[in-house]
Amino acid sequence: MLIKKTIGFIGAGNMGEALIKGLLASKKITPAQILVADKVKERLAYIAEHYEAKVFTKSFEVAKGADVIILAVKPNDVKSALQEIGSDLNKDKLLISIAAGGTGSSKRRQGYCSSYL
Repeated sequence: MLIKKTIGFIGAGNMGEALIKGLLASKKITPAQILVADKVKERLAYIAEHYEAKVFTKSFEVAKGADVIILAVKPNDVKSALQEIGSDLNKDKLLISIAAGGTGSSKRRQGYCSSYL
């Protein structure tokens, strides 16, 4: 299912890193399939060094290049993250949020996406 899919992470904190580590350990994807954006440049350097993922300072760059986008930001950063990537979402992209709080229906009502898990 993930073969030839690009997985993008918006947020590279503990939860995002745990998912990256688990996906790579599963051997279902390669580091070349992982795109990561975070506000903290030092965190991006760590992720690039330890997991060989491609990193970006802007979330929209990940959203443009990813087939699956995992929103792994703190709850108070969800709205700004969705505003940044909203124009790069379409019906062919899967958006998954692991941020606490909120619902998919609330994100759809706000106009950020049509498909949301």
